[in-house]
Amino acid sequence: MKISWGTGIAIFYSFFVIAMLVFVFAATKQDNSLVSDTYYEEDLSYQTKMDKMQRTNQLNHVFELSIEQNSKGISVTIPEELPHFKGNMTLFHPVYASLDQEYPIENNAQHKQIIPVEKLKKGRWLVKIEGENEGKNYYHEAYLIAP
Repeated sequence: MKISWGTGIAIFYSFFVIAMLVFVFAATKQDNSLVSDTYYEEDLSYQTKMDKMQRTNQLNHVFELSIEQNSKGISVTIPEELPHFKGNMTLFHPVYASLDQEYPIENNAQHKQIIPVEKLKKGRWLVKIEGENEGKNYYHEAYLIAP
């Protein structure tokens, strides 16, 4: 069977249109949300964040994070130089913004706090610790791998 050139062009364009419709449909199903809903406001206050990070890096000890296997939580060790530290710890999941979590943290006599996190999805998490001690603000970021 021989196909004329007009029929061949029509078949080619039909397949092209079908392929484009499949790509458009697949693209509309992708999650295209930003990492943070307040992205632009955070960008405007970036220098303030950098100042907080520099103040944190000048401490003799930094915040230490680890996952406690038996208590199913994240252990946060607060530097001894911050006896009255009070703030928040935010867990950011790099793929799903709906999994982000925020917890209050406060220094105690042991300089250690265990944050109970239930159903922490396996993978890499960005942990942001932000708080205040005696009128000075501090900020620390670290990555944590959940098993």
